[in-house]
Amino acid sequence: MLILSKNLIDTIENLSELANLDVLDLNDNRILKIENLNGLTNLRILNLSNNLITALNLPYCLKNLQELNLRKNFISEIQPNISLPSLQRLYLSNNKLESLERLSDSLPCLSEVTLENNPIEKSATLLKDLKHQFPSLQYYNLQKMQSLIANMASSMHQSNFESLSQKQQQMA
Repeated sequence: MLILSKNLIDTIENLSELANLDVLDLNDNRILKIENLNGLTNLRILNLSNNLITALNLPYCLKNLQELNLRKNFISEIQPNISLPSLQRLYLSNNKLESLERLSDSLPCLSEVTLENNPIEKSATLLKDLKHQFPSLQYYNLQKMQSLIANMASSMHQSNFESLSQKQQQMA
């Protein structure tokens, strides 16, 4: 475990010799790019929250990464060809994301994602799209997907019922 939080770091560097490192915490720094992680083949948890990152791009070597925290950055772009086969938890709240399409095939084990305060949250079909893109997804913004979808279906049913009632009253 290596914790380098709040150190005014602006570049990720000099970590390639730490092949056995399993947790890297670089939150609250000034990092602009996700780079120089190639030697960290055993990394399981990476925290880059509260930095200045604008694009999500990760090296192929992070095959064991299970948790990625990128909250409170400026991410608006997802680079193609990201492959994180073991990633289960992805925290992307407070960024500038409009879509997760490029990640659909790259995160087969994703079970939890947070997206609060991103433009993507305005999508009326977000929950349905997430469930379609990430079939193993269980939690969205720390709430069970099953409950959220049930609540959405109930709201839609109620809305349809109210609309039908209004039409019937107008016809009477």
